[in-house]
Amino acid sequence: MSRISKHWTRSGNSVSFEDLVALVMRELSKSNPQGHVHAQELYAGVNLLRRVPPAPLFALLASNPIFKHVGDLHYRLDQEAE
Repeated sequence: MSRISKHWTRSGNSVSFEDLVALVMRELSKSNPQGHVHAQELYAGVNLLRRVPPAPLFALLASNPIFKHVGDLHYRLDQEAE
């Protein structure tokens, strides 16, 4: 079973939106040495697992302290806030 399939079957509505975004961000940040993820890339990754419009994602990124804005629509997980 592919990685996406595993998360897709697991991520139904049983996983909160915040946890889903954090999970996708953790996976995507592995491909960047600084651990940064662009919001568009994050939105695309979240949409593979759960169809949502962009507004809830941007609201979550702006309001939750575990998502740290690092400039130019790039975010990283703040390990201290988790």
